[in-house]
Amino acid sequence: MLHRPSTRIVYWPFALPPTMISSADQWLRAGLDALGVTYQLDTWTRLDHHRPSELTRHTVDLLFVGGGNTFRLLDVVRTCGFDEPVREFWQDGGDYYGGSAGAVLACETIEIAVGHDPNEGGLQDLAALGLVTGVAILPHFTDPQVGASRLWASEHVTEVLGLPESVGLRCVGGRATVLGAGQLSRISADALEHVQPGESFDLPTR
Repeated sequence: MLHRPSTRIVYWPFALPPTMISSADQWLRAGLDALGVTYQLDTWTRLDHHRPSELTRHTVDLLFVGGGNTFRLLDVVRTCGFDEPVREFWQDGGDYYGGSAGAVLACETIEIAVGHDPNEGGLQDLAALGLVTGVAILPHFTDPQVGASRLWASEHVTEVLGLPESVGLRCVGGRATVLGAGQLSRISADALEHVQPGESFDLPTR
């Protein structure tokens, strides 16, 4: 995602608690500087101060959606009318990076976040962006969560992808490749498969 001579990044940190948002820009800049890449970073601390038309491939290369409360994130994105523009940005070839709540938001629904994040606004419609289909992503995954994930997968007829802190997932054209260190867990009602970094698999289709 950072292969360009200079990558134009828009960062959405507003899923974070309000007390952490002011330091979010500095946090991301420190991480990017450590990678030694050239970038232009525009941090949108509030989505209602921007127009959906600002998110286009003409002005942005990478949309970086950070972690925090998944329900708050979905509510803000939908209320401000950015759900469809993000889909169009993705379909036009823009890069989307989802960290924690941002990764959950990329799926078809954020139902996997129930019990993990408080539903502060009482959201009933949990439909999300649908950039990644046929699976639910569970970030911060640890092995003791296998049992609960298998039950969730059975009840929702959806495969759960358990991502530990050290593991990432690159999704392009319906194909997913595991990145980082450690292993990704593919969990269904009756199966558990571990996928190692560098290995790929096809995402389920609806």
